[in-house]
Amino acid sequence: MDLSLQNNNKVITENTIDNIFRMMTERFANDINSSEELISYLGGNGYEKNLLEEVDKLNDNDNPLKDIIKNITFSVGPEPEHTYGFKRNINKKTFTREELEILIDDIVSNTERKWVIVTYGGTIKKLRSPFNERVCIWGLANKNKKGEWNKDAIRIMVIYDIIRKNPQNFDIVSKNASGIGYEELQITHINKVFKELKLIKPLPLYINGQPTNVLVNGSEKVPGHKKADFALTNNGEPVFWISYKHGNYMDRDNNVIPKVPFQQYGELRTLYSKKLNDDMRNSVNQIFDKFFIEVSKELSSIGKQFIYKNKTLDQLNDLYNNFPDNIYSDKDGTAEVRSKFKSVIKKVKGNKYTVLFIPDGFNGYSILDYDAEKYNNVKLFVLKSIYGIDFGETKDYGEENVNIILQTAKEVNIKPVMNDKQDVIGIDISPDNQGHIMYNGEIPKENDEMLLYTPVLNIRHTKASYFVYKNIIIMSCRLFIFPYGNLPKAAIKIGVEIDL
Repeated sequence: MDLSLQNNNKVITENTIDNIFRMMTERFANDINSSEELISYLGGNGYEKNLLEEVDKLNDNDNPLKDIIKNITFSVGPEPEHTYGFKRNINKKTFTREELEILIDDIVSNTERKWVIVTYGGTIKKLRSPFNERVCIWGLANKNKKGEWNKDAIRIMVIYDIIRKNPQNFDIVSKNASGIGYEELQITHINKVFKELKLIKPLPLYINGQPTNVLVNGSEKVPGHKKADFALTNNGEPVFWISYKHGNYMDRDNNVIPKVPFQQYGELRTLYSKKLNDDMRNSVNQIFDKFFIEVSKELSSIGKQFIYKNKTLDQLNDLYNNFPDNIYSDKDGTAEVRSKFKSVIKKVKGNKYTVLFIPDGFNGYSILDYDAEKYNNVKLFVLKSIYGIDFGETKDYGEENVNIILQTAKEVNIKPVMNDKQDVIGIDISPDNQGHIMYNGEIPKENDEMLLYTPVLNIRHTKASYFVYKNIIIMSCRLFIFPYGNLPKAAIKIGVEIDL
């Protein structure tokens, strides 16, 4: 059920909240009928009438909650997914009411979609930007044995008060529609602008002012899990492929933001499972050989219980039957890994195996040492992780050999390219001045501002995942090519730099 509040530019006073529900626009399908229903969606938890009574007294001088309401803060939640493209300080994880209202106003003023979104599904409620970025979270209202409101009840009162004063700024939904991601918002925006420009026939495409030698008049999502997130099309046929990274590259003072806003370039399990030529496979094996030796050394320094060397299949089964209880911190986690380990044993074939258990919280990385100006297989491996597994195998661009990496937190800029006679001769697409583009074959260098985007080999604890390489079984892990600037502070550098 989608719910949206609009005031049709009418003035809404504090005591006429029910008028909101008669001021709907045609933009959404709305069926919210009362202030109590709204409070319920915000997390009222059965206290709707009581909360409404409290809201009506918010501005009373003798309100005993006045100081609490004034000082209440909103958390952005654990591990913010993205850097915001608005006034938000990227290092700031909590907001006062005043700061939250400033942020909402900034979002509404600077995006084509003039509203923020409250998602009410589940016990944790979220406020999100039009690009699905999490702005803040809160839980359900409750009272303690003394009859005192919990902090989430106070937050609900504040959110409700903000909504009723500016309902035109809000959409309310159970959850964001499945499959709607940041790239789909860009696709919708691009197609909308193309339609407004009446691009009946395809026009030459320019990216950031540079010609591309392709003609476009549309955009579509690339299906499946490919390196390309979406493509620009010529009469429905994909001709220009884009890997989209949501988030700002620069801050408003034109400094590279110290936290890379996207997670990874590629997952090694995916890269390694793809078809590689013999030379490339040999180079990847050499990288892994060195890396897992260093990981083993690091685990040995932490504790002997994390490494079991040269075990036969019978010994692996014995390890399963007598699974150590000192590897993971909780019994449920140990049981989950033990179950996964059994399934791995059934799949492996060979003589002897070394088993590495990646402990809770472990996160390590090694620098992939390459000369950015020279071509070798380490560099090729990195480029495949960035642009797609087909990079270097073909001169043709495609969903696994993308034209560009597009990074931006806002809808792309689209404008017609004009000649001297003011005839439209092309269409230019570019990020805003806080965005960034990398073109196929470009690679971050360590001696320039893209140091933070330098790819590194990363291994981290993920309880339910594993990786089998040659005769090494690595339990509770995921392996990535990560941008250096998105490693957690606790990540440790493992061994020496890997070069070939």
